[in-house]
Amino acid sequence: MKKSDTVFRMGKFFLAFSLSSFFLLTSTSAIRAQEFPEVPANVMFGGLIVKFDNGAKNIIETDIRSLMANKRFWEDKMDRAVLYFPILEGVLIEEEVPLDFKYLALQESSLTPDAVSSSNAVGFWQFKEETAVELGLRVDNQIDERKNITSSTRAAARYLKRSNQQFNNWVSSLYSYYLGMGGISKLVPANWAYAREILLTSRTDRYVLRFFAHKIALEAGLERHRTANRIVLFEYPNSGGRSLDVIARDLELDPLELRRFNRWIETDVIPMDREYVVALPVGTPQINTVREKLMSARQSPGQEYNRDDIGFPVLRKASVQLKGRNDPVFYEINGLPGIQARPGDKSYDLAKAAKVSTGSFLKFNELSSRDPLVPGEVYYLAKKKKKAMVPFHTVREGETIRGISQIYGIRTKDLLKFNRISNRNLRLQTGRVMWLNKKRPSSSPIEIIEKGSNFPPATSTPVPMAENTSTEKATPEIPKNASERKKYSPKLADKIEEPVATTPEKKVDTKAPAQVSGGTGDRVVIITQEDRPDNSTFDSETKRNNRNRSTTPAETRTTATPSTPAPTPQRSNSGSHTVESGQTYYSISKLYGLEINDLLAWNNLTLNDKLAVGQRLVVSKSQAKPTSVSPAQPAQFTEHTVVSGETLFRISKNYGVSMEQIQQANGMSDTNVKLGQKLKIPRN
Repeated sequence: MKKSDTVFRMGKFFLAFSLSSFFLLTSTSAIRAQEFPEVPANVMFGGLIVKFDNGAKNIIETDIRSLMANKRFWEDKMDRAVLYFPILEGVLIEEEVPLDFKYLALQESSLTPDAVSSSNAVGFWQFKEETAVELGLRVDNQIDERKNITSSTRAAARYLKRSNQQFNNWVSSLYSYYLGMGGISKLVPANWAYAREILLTSRTDRYVLRFFAHKIALEAGLERHRTANRIVLFEYPNSGGRSLDVIARDLELDPLELRRFNRWIETDVIPMDREYVVALPVGTPQINTVREKLMSARQSPGQEYNRDDIGFPVLRKASVQLKGRNDPVFYEINGLPGIQARPGDKSYDLAKAAKVSTGSFLKFNELSSRDPLVPGEVYYLAKKKKKAMVPFHTVREGETIRGISQIYGIRTKDLLKFNRISNRNLRLQTGRVMWLNKKRPSSSPIEIIEKGSNFPPATSTPVPMAENTSTEKATPEIPKNASERKKYSPKLADKIEEPVATTPEKKVDTKAPAQVSGGTGDRVVIITQEDRPDNSTFDSETKRNNRNRSTTPAETRTTATPSTPAPTPQRSNSGSHTVESGQTYYSISKLYGLEINDLLAWNNLTLNDKLAVGQRLVVSKSQAKPTSVSPAQPAQFTEHTVVSGETLFRISKNYGVSMEQIQQANGMSDTNVKLGQKLKIPRN
């Protein structure tokens, strides 16, 4: 071969290689460019339309690229999201906080339970020790609930709700998680309260923009992510008095894995001072087995309950049965044909015995193919009804929406419609009154029956009636047994008990935003209505817990004021203000350039007190009436100046007084304190 031919052929080879490499790199770059989600002009968050200008979009896009730059790191982060998001969502639904706040936990800790920040904040939601204690979490040498996904999420949700009650804007609540409610009070525009749309710009705090980068990136990434997880997490409540080793043995789980996912406990036996929820790492082949064991544990004979307390489901043994000794038993359940599950039965087995398709059986009982059957429960062999035979049901501990639909033979979609619930996975509060045959009027608040009203714990296993050999069919009329015929007369709350702070008793305004119970003890509360047009599932709350997040004082942060301009103040010359529709303590204080604490103190009010349209408020110190003090017990105070790093909790401990006493002495509506603030400390 000639040398020139060899050179020519080598030249062609290198040219082809170079071209193929160029096209490969070009196509790879194009694929990579497509991997980054586009930042939209606006997103929905907490019932708000959040808009971004070009500057904000550029910052969010930069943060998204930074998040996704390391492929392995990003995929690990999404794997943890797949693992923990179901628990986070369950708590947020129960606490009535927008589900998007699950991305905040990912932003704070990457969902790493023992993550520790440079300021010694710990856990999923990055709480400092004193902050965690103020939020009601236990932190000592035995238990650190900051590392418990359920407990810490509940505390964070309640803080966010309390912030939203003050600012009436979930973006403000998000911002306050970084700077504290006191830290953002002068930074958030007053017209954000009750706003339907807000605009974020390049001047908006980077913490807020980074949150939306997480939200946009995760929403896009999780849609196509194939997780490497080989486990799912179940919640195991009522674990007090047991050890992780015993739980692992009973449920046939790996004890080392169980400890790895429950780093919040350092003692051998789980204490019984409160309810602790254990996270169960369950391998995918074990899911149905563990689920059945958990269901059986809830229905163990040792539990004391009496199904006759409500009389449902109404069961009659069918007159025609299969002849085999081991064949399933047929029932009439609430006037519909049914079949009772045996130990080990699958949906296919019961469908085959009843001569219906497996798909129809699953549809009749609103099950998925992965859902296990509970031995002893009677399942439907026909479509459930649109209405129940009785008007109301009081939710018992652990009951679900689907479980109630099975008890009364009512379709889940109708049960949701009657109770104005938009999420079928909503965790029902024990004692809640469910409407069963007509829609609850929008003007009627959700009612909660007192804990002492003698309704039994939940169980999904019906107790069949005595065998009836007659062919008489159950009629759709309401059964006549007295126990079921009990008519509920729900009593509305006249006060809300607080686990930390004490406030005077107040009459509940049934037209006001609804109440959510968070403490313990027997009481009646009104919980959020789900039918508000702006945010069907997540309304603002009014449950009052003295909860606070310790942060670096706002003076030490580099923070830009949000771009939305504040309204021009309309000042009153009379020193008073008449409340108009939609106004809040926050917006009124902004209107007159006041501190919220001063506005409340001058009017002898707290944030617990509802504003009414037409109500007159004092907005000038000269018009404020002095608080009368009993001559027999003159108030005596010590003055304290807040120094860097102090919290109200720490100050109260130093002086041996409660936080509530300091709040009352200073007319404080929350637990936030500022650097240099002068406080009156009551003398014991």
